[in-house]
Amino acid sequence: FRRRHHPKVDGPILRQYCLVTGGYYALLIFDRLAHEKGVALVVMLGLTTACMAFGFYAWRLLRDPAPRRRLIALNIGLNVLLYLNPVAYQLLHFDRQRLVYFVFLAFIYAVTGVSLWTVAISVGVTIATLIALATLNPGVIATNSGAMILVIVPVIVIIFNSIRASMVQAVRARVVAEGLRNEAQKLADCDALTGLPNRRSFFAAFAAAQTAGRGFDLLLVDLDGFKPINDIYGHSVGDALLIDVAARLREVFGEAATPSRMG
Repeated sequence: FRRRHHPKVDGPILRQYCLVTGGYYALLIFDRLAHEKGVALVVMLGLTTACMAFGFYAWRLLRDPAPRRRLIALNIGLNVLLYLNPVAYQLLHFDRQRLVYFVFLAFIYAVTGVSLWTVAISVGVTIATLIALATLNPGVIATNSGAMILVIVPVIVIIFNSIRASMVQAVRARVVAEGLRNEAQKLADCDALTGLPNRRSFFAAFAAAQTAGRGFDLLLVDLDGFKPINDIYGHSVGDALLIDVAARLREVFGEAATPSRMG
């Protein structure tokens, strides 16, 4: 049941969790407006709106890779808002049929949790609240049913955690594949030694400029006496010279030009 932190994996899973939550509570706003009145309307509409806004805000925030602390903070924040919605609903008008929502929350926390302790606390508080509500309303859950919940829920949480592990592996494989694809694309478009765009990239940029009708200046740079350097000092020194020249070209031209290696 141990969890390791994988920013490139946990981020996408948490981001989808935030998007689905924001979308669900955006739709739930209409239900609140249709069925709630008075104080209940103010409380439930406020919590629903907060959950929707936080979900979309976190989804937008997680477009770029985030550090572990931010992932945990967003995970806890969304869990708390998800928890407060059914708690407030049950306190305002108790509905025994909707108590199952707390069990459903435990499953969600188990799958989307960034760390083990966030899962343990979120699931523990949720199940404890379910038991407390059942205790305050005698006859809602029989004694044997309550004991069954205490046994079944941890087992299901473990099962869902295993499902999440499979999700993590799938996302990790996708991240690795994307990295390899980007690396292959870079090798295809750039000179392996200097990192400058290669002949292929140069002619692609050249054709694009011609097609767009943009004017441009073309400068051809040749290194005089380069062959004797290779012959006298060796190819390692010649390679170092080319790398240094490429770095200087980047420094001089910056974003104003595109230096390429044609050799």
